[in-house]
Amino acid sequence: MKGIFAIISSIFLSGCIGASGDENNNPLEGNYTTIVEGSKVSLNIKVNNQDEVSGVMEDGINTYQLKAFISEQGFSGVLEELNEGIEMILSGIIIGNSLQLDLQMTSPVKAEPFSLTFQKVGSTVEESQKSTQKTEKSKERDPRLVGVWVYEQIYNSGYGYEGASMNYYETLVFLEDGRVFSGESGVQVSGSYFSGSSSGPSSSPTDEFWHTKDNRMLFDSPDENGNLVTTDAGRYFIDDQYRMMVTADNGSKRLWVKRK
Repeated sequence: MKGIFAIISSIFLSGCIGASGDENNNPLEGNYTTIVEGSKVSLNIKVNNQDEVSGVMEDGINTYQLKAFISEQGFSGVLEELNEGIEMILSGIIIGNSLQLDLQMTSPVKAEPFSLTFQKVGSTVEESQKSTQKTEKSKERDPRLVGVWVYEQIYNSGYGYEGASMNYYETLVFLEDGRVFSGESGVQVSGSYFSGSSSGPSSSPTDEFWHTKDNRMLFDSPDENGNLVTTDAGRYFIDDQYRMMVTADNGSKRLWVKRK
């Protein structure tokens, strides 16, 4: 199980809440949950009659204290984990039963900003997600797909000193329970007089699920109304357990290599 701090370290190198004098009527108050890198993160929030927001966030490893104030844009403040000396600035907005937190660690080191989206416990959205997860568990899944797959493509142009090359890669992670998320992706460029690279961090498992049927790779994701929509990524063929060719209906092919 990974904590939030570990996830932040791995990426390091519209709605609003109206101010209310009655804390019991503030829509922000309550318990929230989300999943980060396969681990459950819980958040409890309270609002007092001075529009001060307090709460506790737990990721299974660390416990963070939330201190914030309600503003016209939502609320903003800090998250602190005293034992590890971790401090993050935060801002948040609530949209229906979803709570989005935008976070950036400032201590002990400054890291790239990231976001977490929580669902309110007991909400219709959360119950819908549980129902979806129960439905998805019963679907067929080829166990050979479980793991980390990397797609890589190399482009070359020119010759000799005028030549240049670009290496693009992306990663998909298929979890055994049916969830799927994007791993690290990036671009590396090099030539006779220059070189450079750019990469993006992995995402958290989302509300998208994968399954297979008749050697076709299928993805289920909810639309804006919460109804599941299935996308057919194409027919797949796995060779020697570590190479997978996916052919889309338009004829395009992608060769994925399983990370050992």
